[in-house]
Amino acid sequence: MLLRLLGLQALGSLAATLPPRAARSATLLVLVLANATPLWAVATGRWGAGDVLVVFWLENVAVGVWTLVRIGTALGALAPTRSGAPAMAFTGGPAIAIPAVAARVFFMGFFCLHYGAFTLAHGIFTWRLAHRIGTTGSVGGYLLVLLALVASHGVATGVHWFARGERLTTGPQQAMAQPYGRVVVLHVVVLGSAFLIARDGAGLDTGGPVVGATAVLPAVALVVLKTLIDAGLHLRAHRVAEVPAPLTVPVA
Repeated sequence: MLLRLLGLQALGSLAATLPPRAARSATLLVLVLANATPLWAVATGRWGAGDVLVVFWLENVAVGVWTLVRIGTALGALAPTRSGAPAMAFTGGPAIAIPAVAARVFFMGFFCLHYGAFTLAHGIFTWRLAHRIGTTGSVGGYLLVLLALVASHGVATGVHWFARGERLTTGPQQAMAQPYGRVVVLHVVVLGSAFLIARDGAGLDTGGPVVGATAVLPAVALVVLKTLIDAGLHLRAHRVAEVPAPLTVPVA
């Protein structure tokens, strides 16, 4: 009833009837618009490169939350045993039969620990680097842009995962592995930031101020670089093995 009142059922049905290319293009447009949101803060002089780094790290936290939703709702089977029960195998060992619900719970817990450790380590370095570059944004501004990025990933999840049935052919282990490309994106952004700082003539270990690193050009370069890589990962992820989604697939 709630989904019907919010119009999500109608949107889900519409998304399920879109051609694959149209669905990818629509969610790509939302993603690009969300990634372009920091440009407003940069163009108005409110943000610099350090602020952009902070928001892009926060986005990885949001991606982790949506990934937990995907792992918990994945309906694709694990590799079956001879008896037909789902199974897991570790480091080439024998397959262990396990109920589907237990498998989803296990992978959700494992993902929280593994992805959480990566995110924490990257976060420590990112926040230190952002502080060295200089941050001028407010907490409210960070949250506003973060909400736009969270919404864009929510739209993609609703359209492709639920309405178009990607979860029908994706197992929890596959869903768990999907966001790690974003870790690579963050690496690229951080390394790009360090390169920009080095060009400004300040080393990371000098303890001195970073001259010019909060200028508009470095911040714009970070946004464009991250958006291009994000768009490529998005198209690649949703181009593979898309199956026609029946209208009975729930949207939430």
